[in-house]
Order: sequence, then structure tokens, then C-alpha cells
Amino acid sequence: MRRIRMWGLALAVGWLLHAGLGWSADVPITNVVLGNLHHAHLKEIAQSRLGQRDARTRQVKDLADTVIDDDTAADKKVMSLAREEHIDLDASTAPPNPTDVSSLEGVVDFDATFAKVLHDDQERELAHASAAYDGTRDPRLRFLLGELIPQMRAHRDMAKLILDEGAPRASL
Repeated sequence: MRRIRMWGLALAVGWLLHAGLGWSADVPITNVVLGNLHHAHLKEIAQSRLGQRDARTRQVKDLADTVIDDDTAADKKVMSLAREEHIDLDASTAPPNPTDVSSLEGVVDFDATFAKVLHDDQERELAHASAAYDGTRDPRLRFLLGELIPQMRAHRDMAKLILDEGAPRASL
């Protein structure tokens, strides 16, 4: 009889968690996703500032300008949602890695290297954001990711175009 009650209790708790009633299973997911987005934005903004300074072509400078503008605006949205959900982004965000920017300094073909790094980062972040979009039940996080995913695709595609035009220098 005791086993039946325990199984009944376990099923009830599972149902509550699945239905979204009572406790929220998405809180840790939201923390991690917002922390990762914040970290990615900070990293891409720092790399793009270097791109503004060191790029040789107008196309790469434009990409750097676009990424700075878009990621600054997107990060404001991420921070706003974090505040609304009472999430401490400092605790959920990995500290910036100085090698993310320093690895781009002084490279021979800056434009191709910058485009490749940005493309690969966007590809990775796009995969994480898409998985989070599919896996969350938090409607505000889903809405935010729905806004950011097309922007990530646009940045990835801009970097890919630069790489395709200079394919002999840096291939995917």
C-alpha cells in the first residue's frame, strides 16, 4: 500500500512539473540560456571592435558595425528579461576570456580570420539558441529567442559571404 502511495505522489509531482503548475523546471534553463547569450554578446562585441579597427575591407568593417549594433541591442533585451525573471546574470555568465580577442590580433589575413571566427561562433550560438527555443516552456524566453535567432542567422550569413568571396584565403 505504501508503494502505491509513493508512486501516486511521484506521478502527481511529475504531472505538476510537466504541466507547468507549481514549480518551474525552466528556471535553470532560462538562467543558462540568458547567461550564454550575454557571454556571447560581450565576446562578439569585443571581437567586432577589433574588427572595426583592423579590418582592411569595407565589407568586414560593415559586418563589425552591424554585429556591435545588433548585439548591443540584443544584450539589452537579454538583461531586461533577466531582471524580469530575477536572474543574476553575473552569476549565470562565464567571465570573458581574454584570448577570444587576443587570438585575432596581429593575424596576417585579419578579414578572413575574423569572418571565420564570427561565422563559427554564430553557428555554435545558433545551434544552442535553437535547441533552447525548442526545449523551453518559458514564453518570454521563447519570444526573445524568436527575435534573436534570425539576427544570428543574418550575422552568420554575412560572415559566410565574406568567406565565400575570399575562399582561397580561408575555407570552411
